[in-house]
Amino acid sequence: MMRKWLILFFIIFLFCFISKAQTLQFKNFNTSDGLLSASVYDIFQDRKGFIWLPTANGVNRFDGKTFESFTTENGLADIEILEIKEDLEGRVWFLSFNGKLSYFLDGKIYNPDNNSLLKKAVLHSNVVDFYEDSRHNLWFSAGFAEVMCITSDNHIKYFKYDDRKAGLSSLIFYEDDFKNLYAINKGSLYQIKDFKFYLKPLPEKPLSNKCILVDKKNNSLFIINKNGLYKFQNEKETLICKIPLDAIDKGISSFMVENDSVWLTILGNGIKKIDLNNGNEITYLESKYASSIIRDVRKNIWISTIDNGLYLLSKLATNFTHFTSQDLLSSEGVYSLIKDDQDRIWLGLRNGQIDVLFNDKPTVIDLKLEPLLYNPIKKLWFDKNNNNIWFMSEGWIGSLNSLNPQRPIVNFKSSKNLSLKSFDFSSAGEMSLATANGLYFFKPKNLDQKNIVLNLDSFKQINGLRTFSVAYDVHDHLWFSQLDGLHIIKNNKIYSFSKKIKALSDRIVDIYCDENGLTYASTSSHGVCILKDNKILKVITTKDGLNSNNCIKTINYNDELWVLNSNGVNKITDPLGKIKITGYTINNGLLSNEVNDIIVDENFVYLATNKGLTRLNKKEEETYRPDLPVYFKKLVVSGKEYKITNDLIYLAPKDNNIQISFTAINYENPNGVIFGYRIKSSDNWIETPNSYLEFASLEPGNYTIQIRAKDLYGNWGKNIELKVKVGTPFYDTAWFLMLIITLIIGLALLIYNQYLKRKRIIEDQKIRNQSKIIALEQQALQAMMNPHFIFNVMNSIQYFINTQDKKTANKLLTGFARLIRKNMDIVNKGQISLFEEVEYLKLYLQLESLRFGKKMNYEFDIDEWIELEDIMIPSMLIQPFVENSIWHGIMPKDEKGNIKISIHQNFQLVKITIDDDGIGIDNSLKTKNDEYISRGMKITQERISLINQLSGTEMNIQIEQKKEGGTIVRINIPFSD
Repeated sequence: MMRKWLILFFIIFLFCFISKAQTLQFKNFNTSDGLLSASVYDIFQDRKGFIWLPTANGVNRFDGKTFESFTTENGLADIEILEIKEDLEGRVWFLSFNGKLSYFLDGKIYNPDNNSLLKKAVLHSNVVDFYEDSRHNLWFSAGFAEVMCITSDNHIKYFKYDDRKAGLSSLIFYEDDFKNLYAINKGSLYQIKDFKFYLKPLPEKPLSNKCILVDKKNNSLFIINKNGLYKFQNEKETLICKIPLDAIDKGISSFMVENDSVWLTILGNGIKKIDLNNGNEITYLESKYASSIIRDVRKNIWISTIDNGLYLLSKLATNFTHFTSQDLLSSEGVYSLIKDDQDRIWLGLRNGQIDVLFNDKPTVIDLKLEPLLYNPIKKLWFDKNNNNIWFMSEGWIGSLNSLNPQRPIVNFKSSKNLSLKSFDFSSAGEMSLATANGLYFFKPKNLDQKNIVLNLDSFKQINGLRTFSVAYDVHDHLWFSQLDGLHIIKNNKIYSFSKKIKALSDRIVDIYCDENGLTYASTSSHGVCILKDNKILKVITTKDGLNSNNCIKTINYNDELWVLNSNGVNKITDPLGKIKITGYTINNGLLSNEVNDIIVDENFVYLATNKGLTRLNKKEEETYRPDLPVYFKKLVVSGKEYKITNDLIYLAPKDNNIQISFTAINYENPNGVIFGYRIKSSDNWIETPNSYLEFASLEPGNYTIQIRAKDLYGNWGKNIELKVKVGTPFYDTAWFLMLIITLIIGLALLIYNQYLKRKRIIEDQKIRNQSKIIALEQQALQAMMNPHFIFNVMNSIQYFINTQDKKTANKLLTGFARLIRKNMDIVNKGQISLFEEVEYLKLYLQLESLRFGKKMNYEFDIDEWIELEDIMIPSMLIQPFVENSIWHGIMPKDEKGNIKISIHQNFQLVKITIDDDGIGIDNSLKTKNDEYISRGMKITQERISLINQLSGTEMNIQIEQKKEGGTIVRINIPFSD
């Protein structure tokens, strides 16, 4: 009974606190993000999904990530564009302040300077409205009594001011279901037939042109006047709702009508939402000068302002409720969460206090801890058996009764600074405690007593290593993480996973064990690891779609895995099968991407952040999930920009350096877009976070470059294609290869014919040279054995016989016979050994010495180590020079002469020297005819020249007269071993 009263008292106590209405999370874009100006006049979304923003300094086109800028330098007809519209041909029209028109199509802006039609289609004041009717006529209205129509066949019609039609200023066009065309302003309504204006009654006049809205999709018209919001359709008038007077007084700049609500943008008072079901009003962005509002095709809301840029309210953001200090939280820094059995949410705060949230109304519990600058409640744990809420801060562990939470019943403060990290309880009530100084165990007793003080001596220390997290599984096995990774205590033994699995050697920030026996390890750089029976089942990382691999906490609820990481929150469905991941960040509703703790139940997800508490309504999560569209932005080939078309793009062989930029229109999570691409349909898809591709040198051939994008739910959108053909260089074409082969064959035949021809010439020349050599050899033989020499020898023999010198005569006759025989031996030889040549010279010199007696002396100087038999020389090479030395050098002298024949070898060169001390060759020539040259020497030199040509050798002969008289002949003969 007492317990029921306490619960009732606590509920009444909580209801006493009335909080303000929770606000939505808007994302602001400004000049620092790429906007040309903080003054944004209007918002328009084209058929591709791009958001167009006319500003005071030009136009921006936004894809969720990049603000592309357009100014007069890019082709705008005026720097100040007031409104933007699109026709059925995809032309995006810019309605300018100066009355000149321009439009954007296929990446190019057309204006009066580059388009003949626009040069003629000029209004004389600011362009107010554009409308394409069902007959494809384009209607433009100006601010001062002027209307222009560009007909479907590109003729221009003007309707200008006169007294009867003074009401043609600032007209807004629309059609009804019967394709009747109307034009309306704040004072008049016209029906347009056959390009003529007919005045119609207007029972409800709008407050201003800003209070007129055309619903082209439903062929209806909305206007706002002092009596309320009216809908006109097929000349039928319906009051939708009353409009607050403060909105009318402030000035409505635009409005948006939906099935269950009306949104008003108010100058100086932000935006106001009116619920059409109950009439409730909520104001957002108070004090902002809102200029326009739209809901895009993905259900996001955009608000432009003329003082603070652009605001985005993600569709997902409307499913979030936020609680901050404005909602009476005692601190916006929420570090831990727990839910009790009364559906109350307990919040552990940065300031060391606990708040309790019930029915969206918070109350504060003062734990009376020592006041510290930073002492957050790191963890909360609900003991449902005893209705106790356990809490832990940096240096405190405590417990309080959930029915009487104003006074802690268990208090622990260590005399040492343990830097507490985490704790958990086993089913038997044993507490495990993770601290910076190690892992501890403790089993509390007598928890029903008040002010129990826990003593450090009561705890059992396992080791002194820094411990980050602890958790008991369904079998009461303790999992814990330390600097060296993940461990488990099982049957009083410690098992480590760090050496087996790399991801589990990382810092494990949090451990969670579910009722199915699965253990989830949140790592600081390897994502989430899922284990069962001490075996790893799955590792989920950014490759699977996580916002970040730096994970903080993981919980499982009804087979949905929720992961907190350094870049927001991920929901993972079918984590052990075909993974599907949804991401939540500040872009789609979170207060902050730094989320510290999470609670999930059947209806809601509660998220603790450093900026307050966020609650996600699971039942209202977005169900409309269209494909993520991808568009090409630019194609650059070898530094030159190409127009992107659906046709095949032909590129020259040298133009194979291709750069492609593209974009995916994702306003909810622009930085989380993953692209897939392949360059041939048969290739595998390659994933990349980059929105551009570069191919440095594509091989010749046909390519179908396909690109797609994956949204935050893991769904791949449709492919876009770019067909490219890189030409084949002429030197790789079949005709060129055939030509080259033909030329090579022809050239080879020509070379071969030339070779044969030259070979025949060489052979003929060789035969002629050989014949000439033979002839010269015969001549040399004849020169050596000329009749004069034979006659002289025979006379000498006769002389010695007549003088009774038979010995000398016999000796001379024997030598002459041997010389004749030697000649007969070498007469048919082209080459003889150097030994044979020396023997021949000795016989010849011996005969000449016998003939001349003491008139001549000769000697040989031959290196002893020379193998004369192995060195081959042309036959009859040396003899002519020796003969010349005797007859033209020594014989003309009065005194005795000397001849020295030297043969030396230097590597592969034989040097033969014939040195005499005769009168000298130059002096000998002076005493004879100018044309006289020793016939034997001339024949020998011609033979040497021919032999060099045939054999490629380099024999040479040098003849010179010595200064002191005499002649020296040097013969160099190269040879090989």
